[in-house]
Amino acid sequence: MELDQIILGKISKEARVSLKQTEATLVLLADQATVPFIARYRKEVTGNLDEVQIRIIAERHEYYKELRARRTTILKSIEEQGNLTEDLRNKIQDCYEKNELEDLYLPYKPKRKTKATVAIDRGLEPLARFIWEQVPGEKSIEELAETFINSEKGVSSKEEALEGALHIIAEWVSENPEIRKTLRQMTLQEAVVVSKVAKGKAEQKTKYDMYYDFREPVAKIPSHRVLAIRRGVKEQILTSTIEMDGEKALSLISGQVIKDPHMPFAPFLEIALKDSYERLLNPGIQTEVRAVLKERSDSEAIKVFEANLANLLLAAPAGPIGVMGIDPGFRTGCKVAVVDETGKFLEHATIHPHDPKKNILGAESTLYRLLHQHNIKAIAIGNGTASRETDAFVRNFLRKYQSGESFDAEKPIPNEAPAAARDSAESASTVAAPAEVAQSAASPDTPSIDFADSVALTETVEAP
Repeated sequence: MELDQIILGKISKEARVSLKQTEATLVLLADQATVPFIARYRKEVTGNLDEVQIRIIAERHEYYKELRARRTTILKSIEEQGNLTEDLRNKIQDCYEKNELEDLYLPYKPKRKTKATVAIDRGLEPLARFIWEQVPGEKSIEELAETFINSEKGVSSKEEALEGALHIIAEWVSENPEIRKTLRQMTLQEAVVVSKVAKGKAEQKTKYDMYYDFREPVAKIPSHRVLAIRRGVKEQILTSTIEMDGEKALSLISGQVIKDPHMPFAPFLEIALKDSYERLLNPGIQTEVRAVLKERSDSEAIKVFEANLANLLLAAPAGPIGVMGIDPGFRTGCKVAVVDETGKFLEHATIHPHDPKKNILGAESTLYRLLHQHNIKAIAIGNGTASRETDAFVRNFLRKYQSGESFDAEKPIPNEAPAAARDSAESASTVAAPAEVAQSAASPDTPSIDFADSVALTETVEAP
């Protein structure tokens, strides 16, 4: 598998792992290995990456994969137009953000009919270029504009010629990648989300009352308010806009475009810049910022739902009792986890009752300590690899050691599949202490345990 070293470095930085770990994980993912499988069974390959890190690597790799495909399409399109210069090719090849890539493509993107394209068809691009470059010529701007009067092309006066030229400049400004990037950052940092009550709805009492006249900065507005405003707009109770300091934005754009405010070109450029900002730039940037807010709020909402669902799924299926869960295994041992009657994680351990290590005495000693220290009332053994052998070991252990104490335990065999899916979900890392997949899999607080089919054992337990 051939990997782009620059992309590899970016993914490593974003996931906060080494290049070697990133490359190893991507090779496994390319071989169709799933996140749960890699987290459980390929720790030695990935360097003990957890499921969250693996998922970040997978998601960012998919992002850059899509970006590379889009980059190829854009380069082909511009090349077919005959507009692909070496400088432009390098800029596109060096771009690793989707928004910025689209900004670079915007001037060359096939366009619908606009005021600028109409003006270009009327032959006004040279006039626009003269004003844009701001280099004095033999004629003044007005004198030059008169030379573009052409009734056959629909230009009947110098005013119409200038208007068309400024429409062309306005579109050039709106397609400038640096201007768009600067304005986008300013909007995200300084703009304000504003919601108002829709016309004719002011007298209605609704759950959106607080948003009838509401303002909050884009950078600070919490996700639940974004969602509420979006719902209100969808239900036609609210209207919403994103307000930006237009004068400040225009001043910033002017500083990048106008070379000398005292030159005769400046007044014309100021008209074009104002038109570009109000008609093209601001609406487009607003749409992009709304998309950012939507993505952010949706992500936060999903996290809340995950947490709520986790609480339901992690409810103790056997009721308020102490439970030990055992995730059986041969080579890596059996992972043991203990939770109390409230489902709170207490302790974990790894035992090796089977080959190749086969330390039965040590395994029995660990189980005995955990059973008595935490008042365990049920043992759950996963039904995966080494399940039958582990079941036999636990049965023998319970029968072997006797003391004056009575240990009354249910010993069900739960299905590991739901647990494997849960502990590799993003939310699992926040609920399964100490956040290792194998120990999480051993945790017995899973609704897949069927106590109706369990074997009830009453044994006396004695320390080995």
